[in-house]
Amino acid sequence: VYSDDFFETKVIAVSKGNRFLLTNKYLYVSQVLDQETQEVQLLHALSTARRYEFEPIVTNQHSFKEHSYSFLDTTEDMVFLYINNFGKNAKYGNVYASGDQGKMFSLSLKNNIQLYDYDSDFENIKSTEGVYLANAISGKYMKLARQEIENENRGANIGNEKKTALNYRNYVKTLITHNKGGDWKRLKAPAVDSNGDSYNCGNYCYLHLHSYSSEIPQFYSVDSAVGIIIGNGNVGRYLDYGYNGMALFISRDGGLNW
Repeated sequence: VYSDDFFETKVIAVSKGNRFLLTNKYLYVSQVLDQETQEVQLLHALSTARRYEFEPIVTNQHSFKEHSYSFLDTTEDMVFLYINNFGKNAKYGNVYASGDQGKMFSLSLKNNIQLYDYDSDFENIKSTEGVYLANAISGKYMKLARQEIENENRGANIGNEKKTALNYRNYVKTLITHNKGGDWKRLKAPAVDSNGDSYNCGNYCYLHLHSYSSEIPQFYSVDSAVGIIIGNGNVGRYLDYGYNGMALFISRDGGLNW
């Protein structure tokens, strides 16, 4: 409910609403559709309106059930929205970017990692406008996971070794965007390590940085240090959640070079 006269009168804005976010431009409310399955939808209204008129957000994806939402960033006149499309206990979801009215959303990044406390591996690089870093699960893992489910449904006997290998942490990659989520690319690894030696990683020499899903401190930046990003990570095909090859990396040009 809301009121503009200190609750002498009140207006029911959304039935079965629970969580909401108010920004300078927009008001979002999560509305429960099915309490048993925890399926929800997200409603949108302009926060400057005299009377709130809520409508569901619109995305370019039409074949999923929505279980939860997280607002990742609202600082650069747009909204980055994390949607859990995969179920109550899913460790990953998709990131959508809003248009200039905050209602229309397009898919920006697939399979972004999020923990149970709603901390996503997604960060606005404060030192450079339009730059964001995120960790996502490789499409290879998603393909193998689907195959495993299909085999289990057919009653096939899959070895324990293969099941263990399908831990999503073995398929995490770090991505960067320099245009507010329009395009995402892997981080360019340094040519050599701190000792001047080349990395022995074949055709998969990418840099990966730890974030909230790791026990190791995540990458960070500050407004006053333009272009500088610092993070702990490793060079290879995927992020190593252990300490193998871990080092401290720095970029002085907004993540283009490290």
